Amino acid sequence: GFISFCILGTIIFILYKIYSVINKDVLKPIKQMHKSAREILKGNYLEYVNYDYHGEIGEFSHDFEVMRDSLVVAREKEENIKRAEKELLACISHDLKTPIANISGYCEGIIDGVVKEEKDIKRYIGIILKKSRVLNKLLDDILELSKAEINQMTINKKEVYSKDFFEELLEEVSMDVASSGRRFEVNGDIPNLLINLDEEKITQVINNIVSNSIKYTDNDGVISIRFSKISEGLEIICKDNGIGIAQDELKLVFNKFYRSEKHRNQNIPGSGLGLSIAKYIVEMHNGNIEIVSGKDKGTTVYVKIRNKPNNVSASGVQLNIGIN
Repeated sequence: GFISFCILGTIIFILYKIYSVINKDVLKPIKQMHKSAREILKGNYLEYVNYDYHGEIGEFSHDFEVMRDSLVVAREKEENIKRAEKELLACISHDLKTPIANISGYCEGIIDGVVKEEKDIKRYIGIILKKSRVLNKLLDDILELSKAEINQMTINKKEVYSKDFFEELLEEVSMDVASSGRRFEVNGDIPNLLINLDEEKITQVINNIVSNSIKYTDNDGVISIRFSKISEGLEIICKDNGIGIAQDELKLVFNKFYRSEKHRNQNIPGSGLGLSIAKYIVEMHNGNIEIVSGKDKGTTVYVKIRNKPNNVSASGVQLNIGIN
């Protein structure tokens, strides 16, 4: 009898241990996965499956968690896209509204006979043409940004001598600055280095940065550029004595369509896409762009362009727009 009792007790103990193992390593994680799956269907992705064991069920639990994490990432991307679309529509509607209203108003003025003198009609047509160009620039920026976001912006690099390239570029830039009433200065010589870049895209970057300096600098402002050779590249320092950027806005300047409400209300032209596009172009040149500024202290934009991929400490082209 005692032996039978011991055998029965042993069997019960073994069955209990087997159940405990199965419950812990099989039934419990499966229940957790069922619960997590039901929560995922409800849109809750925070119900985790806890596992600290090996074997098929452990691997299955791990794969389930990887799948859940992938769903979380996918949902976040979807939400970001939706936010971006709303931002896009809001910004486009805001930036299109003013020039379209102006164009309509001036056209109505001509049609209704508000202006009859030829010189006044020509002035109205000139304003309409100017506003049309603003619209074209906005649409071009949107197209450029769209190409950048789907990695379809073409970057055609070739080796050029920096002195010839930048001298020609600065001749155009100086005319733009002078025509705006600001003073433009080139300090020192341009080093003659062989550098690998897309001439059209780098021209776009520099024109955008200088254009921002013109927009946010008073009529008697000064914009200056200086070049110096650094390891494997070129440093360009461009300064202005403009209104600068407040510290709380500085981290937002590379955001798509970002323009402070103050500047929007002042009707300062621009889409808010220029720096975002410039950042993409610079990064496609193995570089990076950084802005240092302060309210009423001017703005400094650092752009590094490298001939080939390098680490952060590597040298390159550095464009600085602003007053330190």
